[in-house]
Amino acid sequence: MGLSLSVKGKRITQSMINELIDYLEELSRSDVIKVVRKTIGYPGRGDCDYSFVSVNNSNEQVINLGYIIPARARVVDICVITNEQWTSAVSFGTEVGSASSGAQYIVSSDIYTTNTISAIAAGGAFATQPLAIASEVYISSTPGANWDVITGGKMTVYITYLDVVI
Repeated sequence: MGLSLSVKGKRITQSMINELIDYLEELSRSDVIKVVRKTIGYPGRGDCDYSFVSVNNSNEQVINLGYIIPARARVVDICVITNEQWTSAVSFGTEVGSASSGAQYIVSSDIYTTNTISAIAAGGAFATQPLAIASEVYISSTPGANWDVITGGKMTVYITYLDVVI
């Protein structure tokens, strides 16, 4: 299944998204613009930064990605891309927030299939107000099946921010 996305009537391709990600990663090497990338996999997956836990239920699981956003930083964007479909999940409701089970950044959206993208819709504004202290980022997901039957799936979370160093 290919990516089908458009903005203001213009078709956005996977190639364009890859170029944007490459550009943002290049910018992240600068002193101001930073992009943090974290990968999350199905229960037991070993090649990701994090993986969900295999249990015999379909309850929401929360992963704390840590204090990713530094004090005084301006969050430009947060997006989640499904790199590999969540096998046997049927659906995969996911949200991103600044607190456990929170949706302060991305409200719950179904990111079940490969190349599904969920992102902050900030309307051109910064995603959040800067805080005087570093901020944690949490991602939570609820599958449409028990966790212990999911045998595939991977997503990547990209957090882009301006690092204000005083």
